Amino acid sequence: MPSQSGIRCCSDECCPPPCPPPAKLLGTCPLPPCNACCPPEETVEVSSHGGDSSTGYTNAWQTIVKSSPYESYSLTSIVLYLDGNASLYVELYDTRDTSTASADPNDVFSSPITPVYTSSTVNLSSTSVVPVTFDLQGYDSSAQSTYYIWLKGTGTATIQFESDTSTSGGAGNNPGTLRHEAYASGTPS
Repeated sequence: MPSQSGIRCCSDECCPPPCPPPAKLLGTCPLPPCNACCPPEETVEVSSHGGDSSTGYTNAWQTIVKSSPYESYSLTSIVLYLDGNASLYVELYDTRDTSTASADPNDVFSSPITPVYTSSTVNLSSTSVVPVTFDLQGYDSSAQSTYYIWLKGTGTATIQFESDTSTSGGAGNNPGTLRHEAYASGTPS
C-alpha cells in the first residue's frame, strides 16, 4: 500500500489531508484521494512468562500463543533472557508434532516439519542475564494464533526458564516454560 508522509493508507489510494498536502490532491498526487486513513498499527505484548531457573540453551523451545484479542496480529519479536557468549537465532514454526510428550525439540519438530522463518543471528556476550531480542518481522504470522520458537546457535549460554511438567516448551530436554516476552503488531478492530 502506498503511504504519504509515513501514514499507512487503507487502499491503493492517497490519503486525505494531513497525509499529502492539499496541493498534492489537486494534481500532483498520482492517485485519487481516499475517504479515510487506516487506524495506526499498534505493537503489544501478546505472550509472556517469568522464570528464574537457568539451564543451557541447547534445545530451548517455546509455544507462543497470542493472547485475545490479538490473535490476528503478526509477531514482531521474541525476547529471551540469557547470559554467556554465543551467536544465537530462533526458528519460527507454525506447527509441531502433537503426538509426542517429549521436551526435546528434535522430536517436537521432527521431519517433515520445517521452520517457516529464521531470525537473524544475535551475538550475546554477557556475564549476567540480559534480555535478548530476536526480530520476527520478516514473516507474516497473522494467519493463526499459535506459533513455536526453537533457539539455536553456537557458543556457550544459559537461558532462564521455569521447570514444570508442561509440554509447551523446554530447555536442555527438560520440560518447562522459557522466560520470554512476545510482541506482535496489527491494527485494532
